[in-house]
Amino acid sequence: MFGITPWRRRETKVPVMAQEDFFRPLARLREEFDRLIDRFFGKLPAFEEQWERWGEMELTENEKEYIVKLDAPGFEPDEFDVQLSGNRLIIRAEKKAERKQEEKGRAFHEVAYRSCHRVITLPSTIDPQRVEAKYHSGVLEIHVGKQPGAAGRKVPVKES
Repeated sequence: MFGITPWRRRETKVPVMAQEDFFRPLARLREEFDRLIDRFFGKLPAFEEQWERWGEMELTENEKEYIVKLDAPGFEPDEFDVQLSGNRLIIRAEKKAERKQEEKGRAFHEVAYRSCHRVITLPSTIDPQRVEAKYHSGVLEIHVGKQPGAAGRKVPVKES
């Protein structure tokens, strides 16, 4: 049965009133809610195909900056909205495509919409003035500079 959540539900073979369910009340609440939605809506097409998820993400760091690489194929550079709020990096992408066709007196109008959203919390040692984003071959690469003096230092260990 299909759910209305944009991710696939993990099917468990554990009975609902199992001993371990006592220790995971939120998972049990979600399962109950999913059953309620399934009973109410019946069999609907899977909504998860309409939702997009980001691909792989890689976060690396060197002495000068943090580098975030995010797989996001199918977008154009102007469809991204990258913002830095405090130490949170907020990345959004939206794509809307319309297609109209008319043949033999029948009109056809199709609208496709893709939207992705991700929030990444970076360490508080970032420099908000040194942020740069590039998009090439389906990969969004964001460089966030570190503040001067944010590099760590080695602490010697003495014998006591």
